[in-house]
Amino acid sequence: LDAPVKIFEAIKKHRDYHTSMISSFTSSLSAYEDLLLHRIEQSGTYNNLFLVDKRMYQDEMVLLMELQNSQRKEFHAGQRYSLYPISVKGAFHPKIYLFLGRNKARMYLGSANVSPAGLGRNRELMFDLQCSHEFSPERRLIQRAFQFLLGFLKLQHGDTSLLQEQIDFVRRESAWLFDEDTMLDGGELLQMEDGTMAALLLSDDRPASISRLLNLAGDEPVDQLTIISPYWDSDLKTLSTLQEELQPDQTSLLIQPGRTELPASELKNLPAETRLYRAFSDEGSGFMHAKMILLSTASADHLICGSANCTTAALGSLTATPLMQKLVCTGAFRLER
Repeated sequence: LDAPVKIFEAIKKHRDYHTSMISSFTSSLSAYEDLLLHRIEQSGTYNNLFLVDKRMYQDEMVLLMELQNSQRKEFHAGQRYSLYPISVKGAFHPKIYLFLGRNKARMYLGSANVSPAGLGRNRELMFDLQCSHEFSPERRLIQRAFQFLLGFLKLQHGDTSLLQEQIDFVRRESAWLFDEDTMLDGGELLQMEDGTMAALLLSDDRPASISRLLNLAGDEPVDQLTIISPYWDSDLKTLSTLQEELQPDQTSLLIQPGRTELPASELKNLPAETRLYRAFSDEGSGFMHAKMILLSTASADHLICGSANCTTAALGSLTATPLMQKLVCTGAFRLER
C-alpha cells in the first residue's frame, strides 16, 4: 500500500520514455510539478500531458486566486507540460500514470491522485504493467488505457494546436499505440506472460462494471469477499448487491477507524454476515485511500483494484443503466491458486 514511494523509485529508473500521460481526479498543480514532473524530466521525458477533473481544477484556481500575490506560486503549465481539464457529467475519476516509449510502455493504475496526500501521506494501492512494442496481451491493455485518455483529449481539446502537436509526436515515435487491429473493444480477460488473467474495466463500457465483476468467478462458489473502500453508498446498496449475487461464505471489510466513511447503522440490514477488521489505526497512519474488491474461490483469487470505490456511482447498477456519476478505470485480475 506504499504505492507513491514505489512509483517515485520506479520513475527515477525510467529510461527511453518520450511521453507521459497522467490523469487525476484531484487537481494539484503543486503536487504535479514538485513531486512528479521534475522526476519525469530527470528521466528524459519531456512530452508531458496532465489530465484533471475540470471542476476540481476550477476549485483549485479559485483558491489560488484568493491568496495574496506574495503567496502565489508560479506554475509552468503550457511551458514544461500541458494541462487538460476534463469535463464529464459527474467526476473524471481515473488515476492512470502512462509512460510511452518508442519500443515500450509502462502503466501504473490505481487509487493515487496527483496530490500531496495521494503522492505522500495516503495508503494507496496501484498496479504496474509494462509492455514492449511487440504484440502481447500487456500491450493491448496499455493501448486500451491510452486510447481511453486520448478519446477525452480529442473530444474536449482536439481543436488545440498544442494537443495536435503532442499526439502527432506520439504517433511518429510510437505508431504501434495506434494500431487499430490490436485494440480491445471491451474489458475481456487476457492471459498475461506470467499466467495471470487481466482486464481493464472502464466505467463507460456496457454492461456496468458491477456486472462484469460478478461474472469473474463464473459458477464457482465464492468463499470469501474482501473489500477495501474509503467511501460507501449511504445505504450500502453495492455491498448488499455483491452479497446477494455472490453469496460468499464470509464478507470482510478492512476499515480505518475514524477515517473510512462506512454507515455502520446499515450493517444490520445486509443480507449476509459481515466482519470488520481494523487497518492502519495507529495515530499518524496515513489515510487508507486504497480501493480493492477480492473474490476468493477454491481455485483462484479474483482481484479488482483501481479508482472505483464500492459505490453505485463508481461500479454502476444491475437493474438499470444509471447516469454515470464517476468515470473510473479499474484493473481486474484472476490469479490461479
